[in-house]
Amino acid sequence: MFATGFAPYSFSENLVNSKLALAMQNRGWHVDIISAADEGPVYSSTWTEPWLKLRNNTYEITNNSASSSFLFFKRCLDSITMGHPLPYVRWARQAYRKGMELHENKPYDIILSRSISCVSHLPALAFHKKTGVPWIANWNDPPGFLFPDPYHIKTNSFWKSIWSRYYRAVAEAATFNTFPSERLANYMQKRLNCFPAEKTRIIPHLMLDGYEPKTKPESEVFRLCHAGNLANERDPGPFLTALRRLIDNDGKGTTVEFDIIGVENDRLRHQILQLNLQGHVHCLGAMSYLNTISRLAQSTVPVLIEAQCEEGVFLPSKLADYVQAGRPILAVSPGNGTVRDILNKYDGGIAVDCTSADVIYQGLQTIFSHWQKNTVDVLFSKKLHDYCQSSTIIKQYEKLFEVSHP
Repeated sequence: MFATGFAPYSFSENLVNSKLALAMQNRGWHVDIISAADEGPVYSSTWTEPWLKLRNNTYEITNNSASSSFLFFKRCLDSITMGHPLPYVRWARQAYRKGMELHENKPYDIILSRSISCVSHLPALAFHKKTGVPWIANWNDPPGFLFPDPYHIKTNSFWKSIWSRYYRAVAEAATFNTFPSERLANYMQKRLNCFPAEKTRIIPHLMLDGYEPKTKPESEVFRLCHAGNLANERDPGPFLTALRRLIDNDGKGTTVEFDIIGVENDRLRHQILQLNLQGHVHCLGAMSYLNTISRLAQSTVPVLIEAQCEEGVFLPSKLADYVQAGRPILAVSPGNGTVRDILNKYDGGIAVDCTSADVIYQGLQTIFSHWQKNTVDVLFSKKLHDYCQSSTIIKQYEKLFEVSHP
């Protein structure tokens, strides 16, 4: 597995990749991971449970420091050798060399390359061309310059052409391309037109293999919890407005709390003060992965706040973590999107339009009413749990491996 984002560094995509490798290892497969040092932001950078079993098979490639003139020469040489002048091309060439070294000692059956970062595909591309070993390229996000509004990731025309050429080379050479959602696959195909349908597969994010949280919600507190930073695009304003209404209209005499696991930014702090929610909203800072799941399990419902996109093409990796916590979900999501699709199909919670404080308020009222009657658990869904179960996801990879080795 080539994955720039991996344990011990704890962040969203790193966790996705680490959970997958751990589930494969627990299945009895030998998995080697070639990773990179994650320069941040990360919640943790030390080896802890549940990732310790992966440590001996993780090969972290770091670039040695050198003079600027030598680095320029090295980047040029590596770009020519690897065929694509990308950022982190020095890492990619070293990762390829490490992969070939390991392969010579014990040949591999499958190569996986994991995004983000998409540069992880570059050593896999070279490895596949050299060895012919079947290769599964994963795409969890679109290229930065294709992120939908309200995301604004600026890329000039030169780099767009460089990246587009690279994406097409990867998509066409890979044995299979996997996406966590069908909407993302369609979105990227429409804009890049390089993902053959016969080589495209949808495999969602998975829960942590074999783990069940031990904590339970407090019956006397109506507690909501969001895990992850609320970046500029994920505007919590409509949700906080709806929460204020719930407290004023329905929650009198009741303890209503909203915990945010992540870093508080200036906009969030201003919104909390503006709505006089200081006594109800608590920014808990960064937590380890297992402590995050435990905290989510203590909540009445976890809250998933997404960006106000016209179409929700993303499958947030935290959805599987919320399901792992064993709680129904309040998804504050685009009215037309992946998370709503999943909850409509598998149940497991309520999806409300992230642009409308009125609709969010109605969703909060529904959950609050269940809480008052002690019936919140009826909103949880075994179907959704099975959808995210590690064994379900591993079976999908197993089938893919079988097809890759006819």
